[in-house]
Amino acid sequence: MPFSTSVFKEQTINFLVNNFEPSSTILDIGAGCGTYSTLLKHIFPNMDALEIYQPYITKYSLEGMYNNIWNEDILSFDFDFYDIILMGDILEHIDESKGIELIQKIYPKCKELVIAIPFNAPQGEWYGNIYETHLQPNLTHESFMEKYNGFKPLEFRNDYGVYIKQK
Repeated sequence: MPFSTSVFKEQTINFLVNNFEPSSTILDIGAGCGTYSTLLKHIFPNMDALEIYQPYITKYSLEGMYNNIWNEDILSFDFDFYDIILMGDILEHIDESKGIELIQKIYPKCKELVIAIPFNAPQGEWYGNIYETHLQPNLTHESFMEKYNGFKPLEFRNDYGVYIKQK
């Protein structure tokens, strides 16, 4: 769905505000309805986004919410560097082997990589959007920590987790 849960959003915002300057550059991968822009752009004005599903870009007026919005797949998108990369409710939509490769590719291209994921959350397409299908429906805190190297939990509970780079 283009909307994400409010679980741990306040903690994520506080972490970013307390650890990064307002001039930091941010890439919001899978912008959906623009939740992270709504929460952060007044603090961090240098926000770009990537959204694979063109109808969301139009429906939620994402062009007006981000400095740059690209209608591309993160698996083939190339960029140099962002201070912060946000992947809120995105990793579960990517096949595990491709997800692991993606994280390895983008990990060195940022100071901070924030990954938020629901646990044990099967989901199919949503209103005709096949990209909403969860290709890792059995993710758990334990499986994430085992398979995705270089992270520590910012916050987690039985149904949801937010992870940041292990320093």
